[in-house]
Amino acid sequence: MVKKYLINTSDGITTICFSEQPDVDEICNVIDEVAEGNPGRLRLWDLSRTGLDLTTPQLHQLAQYGKSKSLPPSKVAIVAREDFTFGIMRMYEVFREDQIVKHKIFRTVQEARGWLNEQANQ
Repeated sequence: MVKKYLINTSDGITTICFSEQPDVDEICNVIDEVAEGNPGRLRLWDLSRTGLDLTTPQLHQLAQYGKSKSLPPSKVAIVAREDFTFGIMRMYEVFREDQIVKHKIFRTVQEARGWLNEQANQ
């Protein structure tokens, strides 16, 4: 199977960027890969090129799966430019809420990186 994503770590931030719209299984594969590689505590999921189209039950499933793979205290910024993707990722943010991983949704990569860098300096 050809990967539809790229994982890159630079300046302490692990960025996951998709080349095509991912489904739940692909996102779970990325969560596994990131958890196994333990790339650090700052992550940026960039959905700005592809968007995302998942149902509420799929978002809930994904949130539960992510919680089961939680890394040590970390920050996750998600970039979603499209209104629909931004909205469903806000739902995901609520489903994913816990004490270990802090999530925040942004419209641009620059805003997301700014928040992650701000968090790194605290």
